[in-house]
This record gives sequence, C-alpha cells and structure tokens, in this order.
Amino acid sequence: MRSSARELGSGFGGKMCTKGKSCGATCIDAQERCELELGPLLQSQITRTRDELEKYINLKLEKVNKDFVPYTSDKQVIDYLAKNVKQLATEGMEEGYYGGPGQRGSIRSKVWLIGQEAYARPDRMFPGAGLQEINRKLEGDPVQLINVVRMHKELHDAARKEAPKSLVTPGVEKFLRNQPFKFGNDTNVTEWAKNSGSTYYGKMGRILEGMGFSGNIAGANISSLLQPPGQEGSGAIVRMLKKNGLNPKTFADGAFASKDAWYNYSAKMRAPLISKAIQRLKPKLVYMGQQAEPESNKGFNYLLYNLAKEMKLTPYHVRHDGKDYKYIVMPHANGKRTVILNGWHPTAIGKGAIKVTDREFMKALAKSLQDTGAPQTGVVANPIQAGIMNKVLGIKGGSGAQVTPRPMVKSPGKVAKAAQIAGGSNLAKVSKVTVPMTEWSTVKLKKAYEVAGKKDNVGAMGRIAQILADRGVRV
Repeated sequence: MRSSARELGSGFGGKMCTKGKSCGATCIDAQERCELELGPLLQSQITRTRDELEKYINLKLEKVNKDFVPYTSDKQVIDYLAKNVKQLATEGMEEGYYGGPGQRGSIRSKVWLIGQEAYARPDRMFPGAGLQEINRKLEGDPVQLINVVRMHKELHDAARKEAPKSLVTPGVEKFLRNQPFKFGNDTNVTEWAKNSGSTYYGKMGRILEGMGFSGNIAGANISSLLQPPGQEGSGAIVRMLKKNGLNPKTFADGAFASKDAWYNYSAKMRAPLISKAIQRLKPKLVYMGQQAEPESNKGFNYLLYNLAKEMKLTPYHVRHDGKDYKYIVMPHANGKRTVILNGWHPTAIGKGAIKVTDREFMKALAKSLQDTGAPQTGVVANPIQAGIMNKVLGIKGGSGAQVTPRPMVKSPGKVAKAAQIAGGSNLAKVSKVTVPMTEWSTVKLKKAYEVAGKKDNVGAMGRIAQILADRGVRV
C-alpha cells in the first residue's frame, strides 16, 4: 500500500481524488496509496477489517470498565495527584505533539488547533444520572472528578495499544456515552464547517475556512485534567487539599492551587515538547482561540509566553477593531514559517461575536505572517515585553533570556552551586571551568530535576527534561 497512482499503471492513472490533487500533499501523502484507488474489493476488505478492529477494541474497553477500581477517599486522590502531577501535565506527548488523551487528528496536518481542556461526558460511570446531575457531582467532588480522569486515561491507553492515538478519541468518547466504540474522522476543516452553527466544531471549521485553510486538523488541549462545563473542578481540588491540611500553593509544585495555576504549570511542561515538534513537523498554523489582553492571566497567554521563552522568539500583540490578537512567527529553512496565532475562540457571543470582517482580518494577518514574517501593511504589531510575560507567568525579576536556564555555568560560584543541585560533590571543587549542562550525567540531571521540582523552578525542570528527552529518558 505504498504505491502511487502513477506506479500502479494506466488503469489507476486518472484523477479520482475528490479532496485535492491526485496523490498530492493536499489529499494524501505522496508515498501513500489513495483508498479511492484500491477498488471495490479491497475497499470492502478494509471496511470489514475496520469493523472487526472496532469490535475488538470495544471488548478491550469493556474489560477496562469492568476492572476499574474507583477511588473512594481524599487520601487516594491526594496521593495520585502528588505522584502523577508531571505525567498529568504532559499526558499524551510521549511521541511528539499530542495535547493529551483528547488529541484528535494527525500531526502531519498543516493546521494545529490547541484548546484549553477536554471534557468527555462520562454517562457510563453514572448510570441513570442526567447531564446536570453528573456535572454537579464532578464540580463538587474531586474524588469523582479524578475517577473520571483516570478512567478517561485508561480507556485511551487501552485503545491506543490497538490503533493510532489520533484515531481513538471519538470512539472513546462514544464509549463513555454508553455507545459502542467507533473510529471517527472528525478532524477536517471542511467537515467541521458543515456542522451546526451552534457547535464548537462548526464555528471553528468556519473560522479556519474563512482564513483560507482546508484539509486535516490536529487538535489537542493544554490540559489533560478534565474540567466539567462549570470550570470548578480545580476549585474542588483546592477545597479538598485545604480540608486535609495541605497548602495548595506548595502541594505538587503548586500546580493545583487554582485553574489558572494548573494551566500555567501544564503550559510550562508542554512548551519544550510543542516547540520541538513545531521545528520538526513545520505546520503552517498553530491556532489558540481565546481573546485576552497581554497582561491577562489566561490559559493561552501562559502557553504563548512559555513557547516564546522556549523558542527565544518575541511574541507580538495586535489590536484591531477593539479586539486583541497575539502571535509568534517561527522561521524554518527555505523561507517557510509557522504562525502561532492567539485569535478568536469560536464560541464568542454578544458584543464579542465574530464577524466576517474579523475572519478577513485574521486571514490577511496569517497569510502576511507566513509570507513575510510581518503583519499586513497598515497593521501595527507591538512586541510583548519580557516584564509583562514574567508577571503573567509568575516569574519574579530577570529578563526573558534569564528565565530559561543557560546550559553553560561559567563562574566558579555557579559551578559549585550547580554541583550541589546535581548532587555531584566533586564538581564543587572545580574552579574556572565551564560545565555544559548537556554533558552532565543522566544521574546528575535526574537529581537536579528532583531538586528543581522541590524549589518550583519550572524553568530548570523544562531545560533538564528536554536534555533527558533528547537522550530518550523520561522524567
């Protein structure tokens, strides 16, 4: 199944693709064979194979559901959060750019869409309960909330053992809604745009279509900690911690002190991984939908600023027609660029409702940034200062360049301090020596990561995690 139409002979040489150029990048990968060209016999075999795989995965999920042991106490949840905070913050990103268990679509897509959090309605876990009753339970009871998070993850883990990550999310959501597991291909701009005007996907599809994009989407979220629609899940965790005599600001690096604290922590953990994936895969657009001024403590400001620091690039702010837009442009070889755009949330309503002129502005902005690296003529883009970013991210003092730890330790005093952090006493005796962090042993790096975590030094944690990741080591 690796032959192109041209290689298959004249019988397959005609233009059969209805989505783009035959065997071209806008339809399928040039090395792949289009399913439309397989013929009715092979297509029917593929359909039967898919149906059998769906049934097999559904049996696997039924077993997960049957064997699942829910937590019943605050202590179990507190222990789980303390042990798994870093994994929760980067869940789903082990193999490249994935935003969490709710990730949809292929990372080969030219458009990446990042949301804030996923919510899968867990009807199966609350038989007989209505939606409002389920939401009230999850809003007020962190034990129930974390049970849903755990079930959500275990279902995805089981499904992903049998099929690609990008294909299983719609089926897992169906399973949680008491429906059989079914694969879903719902990550296409055109297909989304066909959805109802009241849905998130319908509105987002029309935004992207209005910006001139088509084809597949890779969708993900900052957070893998599921939030009920009322957005009080984190608040329930805070109340639980306080009730048990724990300080939310110091427990688990302060990650669960509030909803904003969780988004900020998760963004810091994900930024190095997303940055690396953008450099490797070179999408045209990474879209984050949430309007906010640069000074606001908002989820996408956390991610945008952490990405800017990780990439060592300047984010810019544009004010147009009373609305805020922010962006980063990452240059690639051969004059290509990735535009990371913080624009409209698709469900904007009232005075902030999205107009045709807003879509046209975003289209012109994205195209100009991709073509030239600068906004269109007449649009003023102001750089977002390091002081503003640091304040939003909760970083005290220092410039943007100082926030991300430098790999070189130059002065004898810094060498000794680095040695103390890394747990290497011999290094403390060295003077007038530069010690690249990239040359530290894996043992020392792991020790430094643990100490940095206790001191809530997320910048050092990110840098060390990246070096270890390059060695194939996870922390």
